[in-house]
Amino acid sequence: MKTKLLLTGLVFISQIPQALACATCFGKSDSKMAAGMNMGIMTLLIVVFAIWVGLGAFAYYLLRRGGSAGSRSGSEMKADSAMSASINENDLVKNYQ
Repeated sequence: MKTKLLLTGLVFISQIPQALACATCFGKSDSKMAAGMNMGIMTLLIVVFAIWVGLGAFAYYLLRRGGSAGSRSGSEMKADSAMSASINENDLVKNYQ
């Protein structure tokens, strides 16, 4: 049964030479199939390029955001943490009185 199916498939493929190659390999590079294939390739390249640009823009955004957080001096950060600690202690004292 397998050999019969295999022979039938081989005969079918040998009768259709267009099934063995695409339009470019078969010799008609100006056909509509070749133009469609080229447009598909260009579409995929544009999609991949857009993804890479989006990833690069996001990385740039993260670098800029991280740089602005680290630009404050140590004394400003200490003053902010001391202020928030004193506010928290005052709130706790008021709640327990």
